[in-house]
Amino acid sequence: TAGAVVSAVSIGLGVIVMAILIAILVPAIAAAREGAAEATMKMKMTQLSSALRTYELDNGRLPTEEELPQALDMHLGMPAEELMYVPGTNERILAFNRALFRQHATSYWNTVVLFECRPGSPVIGGEELVPDEPRFRRGYLVLYGDGRCESVSRDELLRGLRSSR
Repeated sequence: TAGAVVSAVSIGLGVIVMAILIAILVPAIAAAREGAAEATMKMKMTQLSSALRTYELDNGRLPTEEELPQALDMHLGMPAEELMYVPGTNERILAFNRALFRQHATSYWNTVVLFECRPGSPVIGGEELVPDEPRFRRGYLVLYGDGRCESVSRDELLRGLRSSR
């Protein structure tokens, strides 16, 4: 009976320790998954930017809105649309800044090129596509013409899209 009490206490302590470990590990695993998904999306944004830059170098100009899908597909060697989806889902969450294709400036280094949009939005657009909440905890994903890929606040994203007009 004393052995049974010790055994019950040991089991109880084991359950408490396991609960504490699970409470610590579950948020850490979730954060790691989110970080990996965010890093993957940033890598995809960089690939899309590189294809856009290559098109520009080859042709001396950016593609028009109409030329964009085919131009990117050709320079990526795959459908660009595939890079605009969240890994493991069928949600496209990236859009190109419409103002980029309306500019006649030769430099767009500080211009928002790609940004996080509402799932299912058109491939090209502006402020109207910005979701109410970012997909990732750090903020909205934005890629600038100079290749910087950052997480920004909603206000920073909207300001960047407005300044591109």
